[in-house]
Amino acid sequence: MREDQNSNNKLTQRTVPAAVLSEQLHHLEAAMQLPSVSVGIVPDSARRYGLWQPEAFYMFDDELVAVELVSGLLEVRQPGEVALYIQIFTALAAHAAHGAAARVLITAALERLGA
Repeated sequence: MREDQNSNNKLTQRTVPAAVLSEQLHHLEAAMQLPSVSVGIVPDSARRYGLWQPEAFYMFDDELVAVELVSGLLEVRQPGEVALYIQIFTALAAHAAHGAAARVLITAALERLGA
């Protein structure tokens, strides 16, 4: 079965029960209202040719990146390595939906969950 190109499977990926995922998506919607929060969602339909997203990572600034691995959390502090994550983040952000467009994707995900 082929998924709709705008389905954003990552928003509804069942790593937790649907009720928990629904709660997380509602929390994300609420957090988006805060002036200090910027949320970008890369739609499944985005053309990311040549752009491979590695493991999950969190950039705190231009000096520290935390990388989630199966075996634990890795802190990246080497300037050259941090620069690679900044490059990946910048490329992903260019494809991301923000603001109202991101809210549309979250709403669609909640509808698919039946929330």
